Amino acid sequence: MRSTDMGGRSINRQQRRAAGIKSKDPVRMMKQSDIDLIRQQAQADASAEAMALLLSLVIRAVRRKYGWGRKRLGDLCEAIIDEYAELDESSMSLSDYQDFVYETVGIKFKTTD
Repeated sequence: MRSTDMGGRSINRQQRRAAGIKSKDPVRMMKQSDIDLIRQQAQADASAEAMALLLSLVIRAVRRKYGWGRKRLGDLCEAIIDEYAELDESSMSLSDYQDFVYETVGIKFKTTD
C-alpha cells in the first residue's frame, strides 16, 4: 500500500521522509455494537458532567446569595439528585416537568432552538 499526498497522488519513501511522515496511520475496524457502546458511554459521561456542573452552579449561587452553610446545601444537593432520579424513572417528559414547575412555582424556562 502506497502513501498519498493531499491531492491523492502516490508519494515515495523519500517524499514521505521529507514531509515528516513517520508511519502509516492504521485503519481500525469496529462493529456497530462497539460504536453504540462507545456512544452510550460518552452520553453517560456527558450527562454526569452536566449534572455536576449544574449542581455546582446552584450550590454556589445559593451559598453566595443566601449564605447557606454545608448542612442546608448538602440537603439541597441530595434533594436535587433525588428529584433527578425520580424524573429519570418516571414517565414524565422534560416539557411535562417544566410545565409542572411553572404551574406550581411560576417559573418558566425557555430553551433556544
